[in-house]
Amino acid sequence: RRVFVSSMGDVFHPGIPLASQQAIILIAAQCAGKHTFIFLTKRPENIQNALALLPTAGHYNPYNYSNLWFGVTAENSARLEERVPVLFTATAALPAVKRFVSCEPLLGPLSFKPQWFGRLQEVPGPALEWVIVGGETGVGARPAPQVSWVREIRDECQEGHVPFFFKGWGAWPPVLPTGEKVGKYWLDGREWKEIPEKPML
Repeated sequence: RRVFVSSMGDVFHPGIPLASQQAIILIAAQCAGKHTFIFLTKRPENIQNALALLPTAGHYNPYNYSNLWFGVTAENSARLEERVPVLFTATAALPAVKRFVSCEPLLGPLSFKPQWFGRLQEVPGPALEWVIVGGETGVGARPAPQVSWVREIRDECQEGHVPFFFKGWGAWPPVLPTGEKVGKYWLDGREWKEIPEKPML
């Protein structure tokens, strides 16, 4: 089972005590082999503080953290460039975890660097293993991302052999030149719901 931790909040918000963040991570790690826990944040710099005192090596470490996924939101190019390197640095002590990016809502074009995808790295290191894209929903939602923005991200993921999950166009699906609206969850004639394979635990 996959568990999205605090899906309407941020476990790494500065208002949450560090001890509580660490306790959540350790409880999640104890469920390896049964459940996968997904953490999404706008504050990847705070992940490193939470992980700093966790057991990561040695005889007394009962965890490998391979059932934990840590991700950052990146709604535009500036946020992507800012947050992905911090995510890599923050999780460097836990090589078994999965790392991902959620581009939701996608508010502008962006491009992933080839070295962020493991298959394209010249020197092995931390890599992204999942990319999520979606438009904005709810009252006051901003216009849907342009089709070309989403398609470019999808193509980069395919080149890097990284699963691509398209959550949909949001409140304002694009309209084709024929006047027909694009299917809410469709891109180029199909849905894209790719998810990383579960690790061998």
